[in-house]
Amino acid sequence: MDEQEIVSLEQWKHDLEKELKLFEEQKKMITSQIASLKAKKEIIQQVSNTFDQREDDLDQAEFEQHFEMQSINDELERLNLDLEYVTTSNHANAVYNDLVIQQIEQKLLEWEQRV
Repeated sequence: MDEQEIVSLEQWKHDLEKELKLFEEQKKMITSQIASLKAKKEIIQQVSNTFDQREDDLDQAEFEQHFEMQSINDELERLNLDLEYVTTSNHANAVYNDLVIQQIEQKLLEWEQRV
């Protein structure tokens, strides 16, 4: 091997070492980017899980609210039926009382006519 071949091989070796160093730097940079992306992915997953939990909480609250509204509606219906019963009962009592008063007035009138 002559001197020119040795110089050429050394230059080639030097170029390959520079290229290898560049590749190693790129590998470190890519590894760092991968770690950063994994961290971002984890944060996004945590946020997504939090949203899912909030959605579950909202679904539970919505169910409880629906149940409470149904309970209130049932109570209102019961109270309306009670009111209807009392109103009907009061009307019947008023009619009965009017009849009794008429009978009493008629008896009093008959008694006054006898006296």
